[in-house]
Amino acid sequence: MESANAMLDITNSLGLIDEQDSQKILRKAVVMETTPGSFLSLLPKFNQQVSKFTPTEYLEHLEFMDTSSNSEDEDTDLMDISKSPLTTYQDLQTGLCYDPRMRFHVEISQAVTDYHPEDPRRIVAIYKLLCENGLVQNPQYTPLSGLVGKPLKRIPARYATKDECCRVHTSEHFEDLHETAGASDEFLAKKGHAGDSVYFNQSTYSSALLAAGSAIDTILAVIKGEVRNAVAVIRPPGHHAEAGCSGGFCHFDNVAVAVRNAQHQFPEIKRVLIVDWDVHHGNGIQHAFEEDPNVLYISAHVFAGGNFYPNGPNGGIYIDGKGQGKGRNINIAWDSFGRTDGDYLQAFQQIIMPVAREFDPDLVVVASGFDAADGDYLGGCFVSPACYAQMTHMLMSLADGKVVACLEGGYNLDAIANSALAVTKTLMGQAPPRKQFAEATPSGLATIFKVITHHSQYWKCLVPRHKGHKFSAIVDSTRIHDIVRCFQADQFFRDYRMHSLPIHREKSKELRSKTFENQVLATRGFRTDNELLIIFHDVPEMEGAVNHVTGITSPAGSKVYDFSHPFVDWAVHKGFGVIDVNLPDFYSGISIEGDEEVQEHNKIVARIQLCVVADYIWQNYVSQFEGTNIVMLGLGNAFYAAQRIYATHSKGDMDKYKVRAVGAIHDDVPGTPPSESMEHFEHYYQKWTTIWVPDNHKIFVDSKNGKPRKRYGGVRASDARGLSALARQHEKDIKNKILEHFNRSPEPTSPVELQEKDVGSDESGGSILGKRLREIDDVGVAPAQPRGSNEEGDQTQ
Repeated sequence: MESANAMLDITNSLGLIDEQDSQKILRKAVVMETTPGSFLSLLPKFNQQVSKFTPTEYLEHLEFMDTSSNSEDEDTDLMDISKSPLTTYQDLQTGLCYDPRMRFHVEISQAVTDYHPEDPRRIVAIYKLLCENGLVQNPQYTPLSGLVGKPLKRIPARYATKDECCRVHTSEHFEDLHETAGASDEFLAKKGHAGDSVYFNQSTYSSALLAAGSAIDTILAVIKGEVRNAVAVIRPPGHHAEAGCSGGFCHFDNVAVAVRNAQHQFPEIKRVLIVDWDVHHGNGIQHAFEEDPNVLYISAHVFAGGNFYPNGPNGGIYIDGKGQGKGRNINIAWDSFGRTDGDYLQAFQQIIMPVAREFDPDLVVVASGFDAADGDYLGGCFVSPACYAQMTHMLMSLADGKVVACLEGGYNLDAIANSALAVTKTLMGQAPPRKQFAEATPSGLATIFKVITHHSQYWKCLVPRHKGHKFSAIVDSTRIHDIVRCFQADQFFRDYRMHSLPIHREKSKELRSKTFENQVLATRGFRTDNELLIIFHDVPEMEGAVNHVTGITSPAGSKVYDFSHPFVDWAVHKGFGVIDVNLPDFYSGISIEGDEEVQEHNKIVARIQLCVVADYIWQNYVSQFEGTNIVMLGLGNAFYAAQRIYATHSKGDMDKYKVRAVGAIHDDVPGTPPSESMEHFEHYYQKWTTIWVPDNHKIFVDSKNGKPRKRYGGVRASDARGLSALARQHEKDIKNKILEHFNRSPEPTSPVELQEKDVGSDESGGSILGKRLREIDDVGVAPAQPRGSNEEGDQTQ
């Protein structure tokens, strides 16, 4: 009973336990006293470790000491991993590294009423669920049904050393974090506020060392064959920590530090694959290995044009490594939120697994953040536990099964626990759950295609092949959307005498692009017509005959579908004033920071330009309208221009012109109001907006009962996919909604009605269109100016 009395002396002096708990300790000590390796030899270390424990943490740690000290070696140290690996892969257990001391890193603030997202309960929720499912030996949580046949093997946690951390981080960063251990609360609070989305307390340094050290030893246990594969349930996370600073809830880059030390200790580990499925880009890991040809880093994350944390261009598709590491950095950069199982599985099957097999790694490490999980309020995506299990199962086919998952982000406790459980069960050999086929979103497929096209220059397994040259670098090259719009301008002038409304580009740097020439076309008398239809639309869609090896598109086998043309033709025949506004995703010649490809796909920049165009048109042309009714038709993401006008103009303007909006949106960007704080906005947007969207659109997926929230306006679900199909299928619905707003009769449906009403007539019996064309011919209007002309005649008067 010597060890029992010693343990009770320590814990009673700290006030950690009550009478009931003391009985548990006595029973535990008796068992430990009779096992090889007396507990007395471990007592000094136990005394040091227990000093910071709460009662619950103390009992949990005692249980951990029992399971980790069960060795035939009399000199076994508490923190040593077993030195006797089993003989076959099938006999090996899956490892688990978890230590409650990592909970001591908490936010310091007397004013905090809500939990910080990076909450100590994150790792507890995971550990508890693993125990409750019988995967871990722990009497406090293990179910009555007992353990699974081969439970997780505990890998003791330990502190990383300075030398280990400084294989990735600077000595200055290490010492800076070390100084926080003895700092005051006031100093730490200020340091946190001055940092990049981080907080500190006196235990931040020790917790971060423990997380890094645990990641190191978890990977080493797999490499040495002591466990088959492993999970490290650690915090604080690490993949945002840069060499010289903390950031994004991260202090030491756990995965990068662990991989660097594995490379240092085991030269035979020649190639390491790091897969990062955290919803945020792992900038720290990327920068740590961007010049290393022996480490392949693949990250699937929300990029949103560089406007989602960690922000900036570094997480973009075309950032692919440096020097000898060129091509060893792959960013599957989703352009918006709402990614699904289908998107992630498609990325795995088309990019990650083919490239990984070609790379042929000796070790696979997963930066396993679960903030892309369904229910995580920071990630805004919908990845299920079953999807995480299937992705894990695929990775287990690599590197002879040597896979280590290290926890990163994830801030919904239920979502993170269930996702981690799914990953762990799969690593332990359980088949991943069956799930129905998940269709990838159009936006997700577009991102995957861009990644494949770019990285095919580095990987033989990816097709279509990257083009050996860039047409954009050729002086005489022209963007197709500029050519198409020039054709439209000529066609609209010939058929409807529509002319170009000039945009004085010298007044705004956002409007200096040549793309703005001929992008705004209007009927001659739109200011004096009683009804005005403003059509904001995306660039016409092109179906291209692409060579899947070279990636070159053949013009002979390609077609353009102008989904806005039927509405222009119909509106002119009806006698409405028409302004047709073409809004491309990219504007030629505008220089912004970053590579050309990043510029081209930066939708945030395109949206800013779209707002500028919408404001310019309203201020210079629509404000002179003398009629009484305006309807805005938005086709595609250009519908945002209608939102912009709603949100930036007064209730008086909306009432004056009885402004209404109709639209068809196909992309994953929902019709979300830019601002909900404007009093008039809610009334007009909800009451007078009607949009058709595919029934798999994010605004349906994101709703609890399958019905989108009222703030999205009048949403109509459609089974059509793609903007062209959506506009074609609901053409009559859209036209009737426009007629309703103009107090006109709905479109005729029978052939007799169509023949009788035809295109409308004036008082003399002639068609309205014919009358309009005669009037325009009498005045004489120049056609849209050919590209290359610098003349911009002002036709606003």
